[in-house]
Amino acid sequence: MSSLSRFLIGAASSGSGKTTITSAIMRSLSRRGIKVAPFKCGPDYIDTKYHHLAAGAPSFNLDLFFSQSEDLNRLFMSVIQNSSNVAVCEGVMGLFDGYSERNGSSADVAITLSMPVILVVNAKSMAHSVAPLLKGFKEYDKRLNICGVIFNFVNTESHFKILKAAADEVGIACFGRMPFDQSLSVPSRHLGLNFDSDVLYTNYLDSIADLAEKHIDIDALLEATKCQISVDEDLISIDQVQKGELPKVAIAKDEAFCFIYPQTIRLFSQFANIVYFSPLNDKIVPNCDLLYLPGGYPELHAQRLHDANEMKESIRNYVERGGAVLAECGGMMFLTNMLILKESNKDIDNSNVINYTMCGVLNLASSMVTPKLTMGYRQGVIAGHPFKGHEFHYSSCVANRQIESETINLSQKNDKIFTARGDSCNTEIYRYKNVLASYIHFYWNSSQEAQEFLAQIMSK
Repeated sequence: MSSLSRFLIGAASSGSGKTTITSAIMRSLSRRGIKVAPFKCGPDYIDTKYHHLAAGAPSFNLDLFFSQSEDLNRLFMSVIQNSSNVAVCEGVMGLFDGYSERNGSSADVAITLSMPVILVVNAKSMAHSVAPLLKGFKEYDKRLNICGVIFNFVNTESHFKILKAAADEVGIACFGRMPFDQSLSVPSRHLGLNFDSDVLYTNYLDSIADLAEKHIDIDALLEATKCQISVDEDLISIDQVQKGELPKVAIAKDEAFCFIYPQTIRLFSQFANIVYFSPLNDKIVPNCDLLYLPGGYPELHAQRLHDANEMKESIRNYVERGGAVLAECGGMMFLTNMLILKESNKDIDNSNVINYTMCGVLNLASSMVTPKLTMGYRQGVIAGHPFKGHEFHYSSCVANRQIESETINLSQKNDKIFTARGDSCNTEIYRYKNVLASYIHFYWNSSQEAQEFLAQIMSK
């Protein structure tokens, strides 16, 4: 039995400032030398990168669409039992917003993991009317422990006193406020992973942590969310690492390819040796049994990828020799014939559209000339293997009729792909030789699930 502070930071709605306050608290705790286990509700793979910078530890996704309650508990316990002092989870959207009504919401994650909730309220234009809002959240679901509130965008003590009195009236502890500082702006979510962006975001994290330490009673928050943790060895056990000669998985990781679920790396490491490489900086693909090209920002590095002729030739040769490839979203775009982009801040016409040559493995062109957001959970069966994942992109892929090459296979008849609500969707699965590519970011709960899914391309 051990003691641990754990809490979920939720909000009444998106745009309330969850990410800022979560990152500020993580950074403040990390600067104290406290070991933080960061988490994120939902499938987001960008906020988790920033959690990693703030806390100095990988941030894992807690998602009740991807995972059953038992899987979620197992993942959570296996992470926090590794000598963590505090577990901090950032919610997603509003507290009760899920993939289907409230199903899979931050509230459901908090209930599943017995995590107290700290509610963030955008109180910029509110006074005592915040009382019925807080009362509603407190009483809506009695299984949920609304432990306290932090008011965001509150710049004066007089305003804060009114809000705190409202919280006191409904019996919810108030841990403080965060002022709006016009000099602080969140660094772009599209910076990717590189030294300059890490330094920029680290400076931002230190600035908001300074504000949090001045205006939020973090010690009181930790004390209020402290609980006893009983370690269940059966619950936290993870798949045993296989013995003997292991297959090698080569994973693309650089500024252009950086959207990787930490859970994926964890599971791959249980049945394979992992080696990383950079399509932007290296010249050849490492010797491997599986090439994994995750998502990222190929559109922001299109010229460098266009110029990476040796790397692209190495990937083509690997594929033609029968090498297994899993490519997700941006990784799939890299495998197409070309990436079509529009010059910034100019009208769309032929003179402003640029074609960047990609690997030429898939007879497709990916385009961001007319960006349109496609997003949502995906589930179904691919080649007899059930899967779950998430799709989020602005580009589109079309068959490239300009280049003569072998036609790739699209989703096959036994492939069934649905949304979280069970509606059919037109997300494609692209195949060529031993390549499996899609806009879907796949998620697995165990190494057995991952191995069984990947067997369809690795065993050929």
